Amino acid sequence: NNSSERILKILQDKAPTLAPYFKDFRDLVFNTDYSKTKVWESTPFGLVELDDQNITSLIPENCKKEGKTQLIQAVIREFQSFSGADIGHIIYKFDPKIVDSLDKKSPLQLSFLMVHEWLWDLSQNVDRNRRINRFLHSREIESMSSEKVIKTLQGMGLTIPDVQADLFDDQVCQGTPMTAQDLDTHYPGAYVLASWGQISIQQRQRVLNCPAPLKNCDTAWKDMVNSNLLFQDNYKYFLSPTWVDNNRKFPLKIISPQYMNHIGQSVRYDRGQFACRFTEDPKQNIECKIIDPIFYSPLFGSSPEPFQEMPLLKGILTTECFRLKATGNTKIEIFGNVQSGEGQVRETETVFYLRAKDGVFLKPH
Repeated sequence: NNSSERILKILQDKAPTLAPYFKDFRDLVFNTDYSKTKVWESTPFGLVELDDQNITSLIPENCKKEGKTQLIQAVIREFQSFSGADIGHIIYKFDPKIVDSLDKKSPLQLSFLMVHEWLWDLSQNVDRNRRINRFLHSREIESMSSEKVIKTLQGMGLTIPDVQADLFDDQVCQGTPMTAQDLDTHYPGAYVLASWGQISIQQRQRVLNCPAPLKNCDTAWKDMVNSNLLFQDNYKYFLSPTWVDNNRKFPLKIISPQYMNHIGQSVRYDRGQFACRFTEDPKQNIECKIIDPIFYSPLFGSSPEPFQEMPLLKGILTTECFRLKATGNTKIEIFGNVQSGEGQVRETETVFYLRAKDGVFLKPH
């Protein structure tokens, strides 16, 4: 309790946007009320043994039993698809013997255990979580400035809520790249839409072939603010690996049920905003195309020229986020005191970014 109180005060002082998430978790540790979002179930007969292939550091000999490493599972966080709990609710199963032993003999280790479970709300990489856990428990963090703490956490790969990352940075999407097999394993079941979070769309634009008589023709990148209603509202988007259609070249679909409802259309298995497929490139493991024309116009101009078809978007799908980037040219005719037939070609770069909300599912009506 003393350790968690210390960490909460540090977060409130140095990373205040993280503090409410930690407080919400801490206040519900060992809660048994199923009306709450986090419920802890005691398993007096223990949990299955842990086979963790992500432990790369050597373990001291005194921590081994008969010369062998024995990893004991203390807590299991269940996916909603397995637990059957309501959307947004998490069930933790814990071994009371281990928890009681730590509480009496090594309460600091119990704090490490609990903070580790909390970090799964924010990060899906176990090695990163161990690194952040150690940092939050360190004395070093107490003497660091707020700016330094946030930069350190970001340097470790943690996406801090309300601290906007540069979506145009190719390294912004963290997590382990997924494959088609991983997706089917992680999100099993037919006709299941996996909640992938709220989409954030940003656009940059620059002008090429600028006619000399035109004033204020800036060839540098400019951030564009899109006024289209579609990109102002934070509708939730969903990824489905089990769409039933005949287009197996692009078997994945990205769709917003909220947006479909907003414009008065039903969610169908044969449509979506994006159609995607996996590639063999681990750095850009997915490519997509726009299949809903309403997305095309505000991003790439009012006409598909000079494209012959919808542009292909390339990006990455990981255990934590989904990021697509598209570039394209749109020819803009210029009216006024310029030579006849002259025009601007605007080169645009657009990024779609969704942060995964792990374990949240929605079955379409």
